[in-house]
Amino acid sequence: MKNIKNWLNKKEYEFKVDNYNINGDTKQCIMVDNNYSGLYPTQEAMNNLNAIRAYISKHQKNFKVESRGNCTGILISPR
Repeated sequence: MKNIKNWLNKKEYEFKVDNYNINGDTKQCIMVDNNYSGLYPTQEAMNNLNAIRAYISKHQKNFKVESRGNCTGILISPR
């Protein structure tokens, strides 16, 4: 979790760490919001979320990434 937070800070992504109830267990997770204005997110915002997904799937095998909302963010949680 520490490596993910350091990487997100280095890339200057906005995120928050919170406890979520997942399948009856409380786990510490990271929520990355995709703040955009207008009807649809920009291509840059979508590329940022895809870069985070790619990093987690390649370097952090013990974590999974789930979409939240309609392209509004992703939740990074332990497997």
